[in-house]
Amino acid sequence: MRETSSNSSLHPGLIVLRESGLSRDEQWRRIQPVVEYVQNSGDKDFLLNKLIEIAGTGRFETREIPSP
Repeated sequence: MRETSSNSSLHPGLIVLRESGLSRDEQWRRIQPVVEYVQNSGDKDFLLNKLIEIAGTGRFETREIPSP
């Protein structure tokens, strides 16, 4: 297993649900449009150094993760 440096400039990316108490189905309804968005980007590294925050069904924002 390879160790990662804490000051690495690469991050595999994050998808974060900003709501709690959701059922499995409710979570999937929020995550599915994001997965489709990432797949449709055509970029296999789309999530690299990115954060996608999901605020609700179909409501999400993509941001760059700042370098350490």
